[in-house]
Amino acid sequence: MRKQEFGRIVNIASASGLYGNFGQANYSAMKLGIAGLTFTLCKEGAKRNIMANVVAPLAKSQMTEGLLDKNLNDKLTPESVAPLVA
Repeated sequence: MRKQEFGRIVNIASASGLYGNFGQANYSAMKLGIAGLTFTLCKEGAKRNIMANVVAPLAKSQMTEGLLDKNLNDKLTPESVAPLVA
């Protein structure tokens, strides 16, 4: 990317990294670290037309069970969230 002076980077964080989740300190710290890394890559790559973005999707999983209203959680299947990220 540096050589061709163009590039696009998309990293995946998590709502747990942004808002926290009980019992998930290690996971939350890592996902928030991905966000920080992405912000730094964006600044460092700007002069070479390299863009970096981070998305923090929320999808139904064992980890999100009990965090959201059941009706909302049931709508946030990985299959429905993935196209929004891609």
